[in-house]
Amino acid sequence: MKETIFLPETIIDAHCHGRDMKQKHKTTVSQTLKEALNGNISTTVFMPNTEPPITDLNTLSLYLGLIGQARISLALKNKQYLYFGVTDDNLSVCDDALKCDSVVGLKIYPKKVTTGGNSIGISKKETLKEALKLAATHGKVVAVHCDDPEVIANEGHTIKAEVAYLKKVIGCLRQVPRAKTVICHVSCRDSAEMILKAQRKGLKIGLEICPHYLWFDSDYISRIEEMNPGLGLSDLYHCYNKIRSRNNRHYLIALLRMNNPLIFIGSDNAPHSKTEKFQEKLGGLPTNQEMVAVVVTLALRLGISEAHLANLLCHNTANFLGIPVSIKTRKYKLVKKADDIEYNNGTVVNPWNGSELYFPIPVNNERKNYDH
Repeated sequence: MKETIFLPETIIDAHCHGRDMKQKHKTTVSQTLKEALNGNISTTVFMPNTEPPITDLNTLSLYLGLIGQARISLALKNKQYLYFGVTDDNLSVCDDALKCDSVVGLKIYPKKVTTGGNSIGISKKETLKEALKLAATHGKVVAVHCDDPEVIANEGHTIKAEVAYLKKVIGCLRQVPRAKTVICHVSCRDSAEMILKAQRKGLKIGLEICPHYLWFDSDYISRIEEMNPGLGLSDLYHCYNKIRSRNNRHYLIALLRMNNPLIFIGSDNAPHSKTEKFQEKLGGLPTNQEMVAVVVTLALRLGISEAHLANLLCHNTANFLGIPVSIKTRKYKLVKKADDIEYNNGTVVNPWNGSELYFPIPVNNERKNYDH
């Protein structure tokens, strides 16, 4: 096993929930970026399902201010980015938001027709199509959370729910072929195969993989929970999309080997307090401090080259989202240890606790370049 590794000078987390505002008890933008640095992430793309949601220009300005303050306090050199949230009624506002160079694109969350109000999320298929057109006009992307509300109402957050909404997205994308979209937190083989097929037909559709779908599976969680019924693992590992079976996990791991510029890595870092996880049963896992370690650990097992790893952790995302990055890499020492990292000073429970991972530790300023 290698003792050192060269990783990109810029490592991008394509999907992160920074909370803050009315959710400061979970985490703040500053705390999230501090933890990202601890995990060797230098550029983070934040999601807009905050409280209040980033669906209007005032909240966008407020959140950009929080990012700016965090960059100063943490002495961050890299620019940070975010998505702007879409509703059925705010497309004209989306047009203005997309003019901001910190906004990489629009984010779509499905919601029931009966939900009503101007909360984040869309219920009309036409809104998705118009959002794709709008983002394409600005040369930006649309990121989509695929979980169909109609299927969920009948059978819960199943694979069928994920695939059903993905079909709608691909159908709209065929009508707007110049548009670019990212399918967030792909959790299963069925979705991945649909996305790869759409890519082969020329659609600009990215496949985002998150570390928890590469490391945990429902078979393991169920088995451990049966042996230790008091641990509450089903609540701890509850997230959207759900963690799937071992076969689905192994399929996603195999995708890391593909030389595919439309495969990205995002942490989907989604911290909740202990009370929210175990009593309110909210979905989401804290993940950004382990993201790089998980991908590096699996890359070592799979024999993935450093250049290919640089694409997964940086260049694929940078090219698709239009984020300028350096081609330089930095040398790291690989340290294998059982995860004992804290999130938000222990306020947030760490589901990775005890996982054996190779953590990259910067050793010096030695650098080299890869051609991309």
